[in-house]
Amino acid sequence: MYFSRVIVVFFLLGLSACTRTTVHLHAGELPQTLQDGVKAGLESEGFKVSPRANAYPYDESVVLYFPHEGIDADLQAIDKVLTSHGLSAENRYTLYRDKIGKHVYTAGNIGLYLLPENAKASFNEESRVRDEFPISESDAEFISTDCDIEYVYELFDDGRALVSDFSFPVGESTLARGTWQASENSVTLISDGEDFRYRKRTFHREYANQFSDHNISYHIILEPEDYYRLPFGCSYKSTFSEAF
Repeated sequence: MYFSRVIVVFFLLGLSACTRTTVHLHAGELPQTLQDGVKAGLESEGFKVSPRANAYPYDESVVLYFPHEGIDADLQAIDKVLTSHGLSAENRYTLYRDKIGKHVYTAGNIGLYLLPENAKASFNEESRVRDEFPISESDAEFISTDCDIEYVYELFDDGRALVSDFSFPVGESTLARGTWQASENSVTLISDGEDFRYRKRTFHREYANQFSDHNISYHIILEPEDYYRLPFGCSYKSTFSEAF
């Protein structure tokens, strides 16, 4: 009886070691072989890997995690895998705050967002980035990047702003109506009676993937300057992409 109990204990310990942490892997712009290699490397370190396709919260590769006991070992293991594939990512922690629109990675869950590094070096032709940035605040929808629910900002040329949750039925998705304006120092102000300030960042990425040898994506990110109530506490991104 004692021997059988020991076997059960070792089995459970081994099972828990294999599923200690889930890495939510966002790497859709990397070559498929590199994605597969990173996934296999993480699994060999004992992680459960969940491939995801969320919007990237930053214009660089990052590891998002909740600080807790044991996280240092997980971060070191992830860094080891990335280094073995010639990749790197900045570690950034995210804390849970009630009713705050920041994405939450709880203990046991890590978000790994990987973007191509030195993508231009792989091109056999000159850059095709446009001289003039092709989108503005009112050209396209802004999708939240770091909230559990996907919210949408629509900003119109006449200064109107709509905030929606497209998981609701058509005709019921609008959460708030207000106004918006571009302020000085790259700040966008959205108001529904209360003011919400966002730092505006623009950037582009030029890269190759398994679908096309030359891809360019242009992005506008609106990052809240304070911790606001939902859905205003989310970061939002608008993207325009083209391939050659």
